[in-house]
Amino acid sequence: MDRARIAYYLSRDGDIPGSGRFADCGTPGLGFVGICVSNPSHSEVYHPFSCMLRICPTCAARRSAQLAASLEKPIAVLAEAAPRHYTLKHLILTTSVSLSEDTDNLRSTMRRYRIGVREILQGLFPADKIMGGLIGAEFGENGRKLHFHVLLLSRYIDKEKLEKSWFDLTAGRGRWSFIRKLAHVSDGIAEICKYVTKPTAEDDGEEIESVLAKLHFVLKGVRRFQAFGSFFRMDRNEAETENVCRECGSVLMWQSELDWMQHNSAVDAAARNALLYLKEANKSPPVGYNQLAIGGSFADCYPPTPPRYN
Repeated sequence: MDRARIAYYLSRDGDIPGSGRFADCGTPGLGFVGICVSNPSHSEVYHPFSCMLRICPTCAARRSAQLAASLEKPIAVLAEAAPRHYTLKHLILTTSVSLSEDTDNLRSTMRRYRIGVREILQGLFPADKIMGGLIGAEFGENGRKLHFHVLLLSRYIDKEKLEKSWFDLTAGRGRWSFIRKLAHVSDGIAEICKYVTKPTAEDDGEEIESVLAKLHFVLKGVRRFQAFGSFFRMDRNEAETENVCRECGSVLMWQSELDWMQHNSAVDAAARNALLYLKEANKSPPVGYNQLAIGGSFADCYPPTPPRYN
């Protein structure tokens, strides 16, 4: 994958900020360093600059893991509390809709179909307060066809009835369905939470960079998954452990990697001068000589975005 070429396509097609973020993702010197506000001598926390685009393999994998970790325990609690005849299932609903179609139509079709999936499942289990699920959309690697993954907690589901409703909703563009019972939440949640990294192989002479750029515009601003039923607004197990001091748990003060490097260079130089001062004069250094004087904001515990991307 040629990152510079993808950035070119994103810029050419109108997303200049996204293009810059994608090109700079992971670049040394553009990250952020968190310093403990309680004790600056504690180990720093480093965050490389992340573009957070769904088509970025690095950012996609990290965000996928974060989402799965935040949802796995709450869903497991719901599943364990449900009556015995309720089970967790992984559903796949396929379509003949291809990524090669018009971008605006793809976006509206994807939204409409995803709402339709929810309405179909709620229609199969009317007034069921235990039933709930997550719906995620994806374009597959083979043929770039739109399909939907569903993590569903429900009673027995009639496959024929599901497929007929799906076929009718999509006016024939909805094809087959797949239903698999899950032993554990983790067996199916990865399919729902993952960001799109699949279309990585060129097909029929397609340029993968062009495919991924198209995918970016189709998915931009669209929620990664939709929760419904008992899964709607459930508490998430989100622990921002990377955004607090690893040694004492205090709030971190963030500054750019470049500022941090420059500051450390100055501190190192001051420390060397102080050592020389002690050796030559046999005196103590001035009060506060080695104190860190770091400017920054405590308002946000997550690294800020460089001004050029705002």
